[in-house]
Amino acid sequence: MFVSGFRSPDTLFVLAYAVVLLNTDLHTRALKRDARRMRREDFVRNLRGVDAGADPDREMLEGVYDRIRRNEFRPGPDHVSQVKNQTLLSTVSLLLRESMLSGRECIKWGGGPGSFF
Repeated sequence: MFVSGFRSPDTLFVLAYAVVLLNTDLHTRALKRDARRMRREDFVRNLRGVDAGADPDREMLEGVYDRIRRNEFRPGPDHVSQVKNQTLLSTVSLLLRESMLSGRECIKWGGGPGSFF
């Protein structure tokens, strides 16, 4: 079933939210080991009637459940973190190069006062 097969455009938003909740339920480490996790049948049942009173395709929902169960959503590096890390690496690289070329110590190692790391 494609998005165009839904009766309501709101169905996509409901499904997106359900997927985030399912991922959290299945993969959070904050729940006790013996806590009851959402089962495939629970996921399908929770989404009954969300498509303007109609049920989304069961096979599609089961496929979504199975994929999320196998593959946890994990946050990847965001753009800001990548830029910060790249800037830090560039700065360290530049300081090391300057230090080697000039013969002076530009970075003090060891965590003491004035040290870079």
